[in-house]
Amino acid sequence: MNNINWNIFDKIYCTHYLPYTDRYKKCLNEFNRVNLFNHNFSWNYTVDNIFYDNLYSILLDHKIIFDITITNKSGDFKNSKIFNLAINVYNKL
Repeated sequence: MNNINWNIFDKIYCTHYLPYTDRYKKCLNEFNRVNLFNHNFSWNYTVDNIFYDNLYSILLDHKIIFDITITNKSGDFKNSKIFNLAINVYNKL
């Protein structure tokens, strides 16, 4: 596993929700193990965002987006945290 050629990627991102500290430590250990940090690697940190939560509620109320637990369709959102993640990732593109 240590023979991975990370240079085939232009950029490698890890999106991490900062409150998940245990997950962060596991990621650090794994990324060190596979020698990922010496390549075009960047963290994309996310946190709770009340503005995104409010936007999520407004979009749901106006039926612009939908709750996947009700529709069971891909592309819909399960909750405001997933919506928050999607907006954060989109903003990094």
